[in-house]
Amino acid sequence: MDYPKDADGKALHIVAADGNDMSEPMDIEYIVVTATEQAAFLAATVVTQRGYSFRISFDEDYQDWICYCTKCMIPDHGAIVACQCELDAMCKPFGGYSDGWSTEGNQD
Repeated sequence: MDYPKDADGKALHIVAADGNDMSEPMDIEYIVVTATEQAAFLAATVVTQRGYSFRISFDEDYQDWICYCTKCMIPDHGAIVACQCELDAMCKPFGGYSDGWSTEGNQD
């Protein structure tokens, strides 16, 4: 499959090269960074209304709170970019921002 030559496209190429079925859904975990625990929980409250599940943790290295927002979806470049933009917009009022994504794929 031919992906754009940006960071998301390169990541999708790696996911595909690992043997995942790119036409089938998989859990995509998006990272939202916030400065405080309260902001992370506020962000989590908002993202669940858009169908994301979440977990929150503290990053001791950077002293940030991380809200991991997961959505089961087909790994499409446009959809992944759109989710990151959506998360940025939803979490900006709490000082949060989207900072990438990852997946374990859908291999059995």
